Amino acid sequence: MDLPEEEAHVAKAKAQAGLDALRESEWLRKILSTYEGRAFVWSTLSECGIYADGFCGEETHLAAFISGKRAIGLRLQEKVFTCDKNVYTLMRNEHLDRLLATKQSQEHT
Repeated sequence: MDLPEEEAHVAKAKAQAGLDALRESEWLRKILSTYEGRAFVWSTLSECGIYADGFCGEETHLAAFISGKRAIGLRLQEKVFTCDKNVYTLMRNEHLDRLLATKQSQEHT
C-alpha cells in the first residue's frame, strides 16, 4: 500500500469512528432520557465500583478484576458526562429517592 492509499484508508477509518461515536452517543442519550434507563445506568455504575477502593492485598488477580470493572465504569461515567453533564446529578437524586422509598416501605411493614 503506497502513502496516498494509506492516508485515504486512515481518513476513512477516522470518519467511520466518528460516525460510530455519534451513533453511540445518540443511543446513550435515548437511554438516559427515561427513568428506567437512568436507573439501569446508575445500577451498572454502582456494580462497577467506580468509587470503591480496589485494594486487595496480595490478591493480584482479584485486584486486576476489580480494576477492570472500575475502568469500564469510569468509561461509562465519562460517556454519561459527555452526553449530558446534568443527567448524572439527576440519576443520583433518583437513586436517593429510590433508597428513601425502600427505607420507608420497610419501616411500614
